[in-house]
Amino acid sequence: MSAMLHAMSKLQEPLLQWFESQMQHSPSPPVAILSDLFLGWTQKLAVRLNIVRVAFFPMSAHNLSVINYFLRNLPHKEDCKDPNHRFSASGVPTSPVFPIYQIYIFHHLYADDSPIWEVLQHNNSLNRASWGIVLNSFAGLEEPFLNYLRKNYGNHGRVWGVGPLLPPIDHHQIDSSAAARDRGGPSSIRIEQVMSWLDSCAENRQSVVYVGFGSQIVLNRKQIEALSIGLEESQVKFIWCVKELSSPTTTGDEDIEKPVLPTGFEDRVAGQGLVIKGWAPQVAILSHRAVNTFLTHCGWNSVLEGLVAGVQLLLWPMINDHFMTAKLLDTDLGVAVKICEGADTVPNSTELARVIAESVPLGEEGKTRPQMVRAMEMGKLGLEAVTEGGSSFKELDDLVSNINELNVK
Repeated sequence: MSAMLHAMSKLQEPLLQWFESQMQHSPSPPVAILSDLFLGWTQKLAVRLNIVRVAFFPMSAHNLSVINYFLRNLPHKEDCKDPNHRFSASGVPTSPVFPIYQIYIFHHLYADDSPIWEVLQHNNSLNRASWGIVLNSFAGLEEPFLNYLRKNYGNHGRVWGVGPLLPPIDHHQIDSSAAARDRGGPSSIRIEQVMSWLDSCAENRQSVVYVGFGSQIVLNRKQIEALSIGLEESQVKFIWCVKELSSPTTTGDEDIEKPVLPTGFEDRVAGQGLVIKGWAPQVAILSHRAVNTFLTHCGWNSVLEGLVAGVQLLLWPMINDHFMTAKLLDTDLGVAVKICEGADTVPNSTELARVIAESVPLGEEGKTRPQMVRAMEMGKLGLEAVTEGGSSFKELDDLVSNINELNVK
């Protein structure tokens, strides 16, 4: 990470030259920089150009609040060396308490005096010095945390929640949506086949569980085996997006731990489930009327996609801020159920099968489950937030108005 941040900072001089040329020759010179949280060095660039920088955080306001509290109230280093030390973010709404290992990646970098710690601390100070911040969230989901950040992140109060930031999906013509088709990379199944399979499930009043762990998480062999058994024994319909799989083999020690589907699994679940190898059209799948439940790793983009689709969330937080997100969804909002946690944890297949089966009851009963009801309500709020007159619509309009005022000055 340190190398990545350092490498990107090398763009400062070329960008400075580009900005200066625009300011000299353009009738509408730049007045602001909008940049990602890992590009803290663009704050220095903004100062050199005498313009403002807005930091974009593609995370929840809850998680940024906890991280900010941790960085400003550092525990003793010896405490951080105990992964189960309880850290209380008492100044944050809901006063969440976490085992220290669940506080992103900061705890061990701080405890070990890692050189990366200083880099991240400096990057955070530059983010805090920004003119304003934008988050991929919305008031109906995280208003207390957005308000907390307005009072406690920087000294400006300029915090805008403009989410959920999702590709447009036509819920009536989802199989022809260009946004759904054009995203992602290669896949083992065409989107038309996936949508056709889901249509058949809907026609037969069968609900579907979608299982996806994002673009970075790769399950190990034991986890894949446990999950495959759980899905098969649950007897529910499912779509499972897997990646980086090896062919089944027992030859050579180098292949023992490589992720691989159990021999014969796809044949046994033919008709019950679809296994997508590679990229899956996740937004399109979640938005389909047949999908009832989403088993997710708690990546924030995936969470928002699931909430907006109004599906129940089963949580398996893996790394970094996943644990904080799980606490927000399960404990604080009650829109999800945590079934497992940890990048190396192997779930109990029988218990997993039971939870999955119970998440997709027959008929309309599933919509009466508390988590399902709350998830559907939250999804409605998310859609309303980004429509004209909604909270995020207004927040984005306010952001643009503030930047336009800079241009006038």
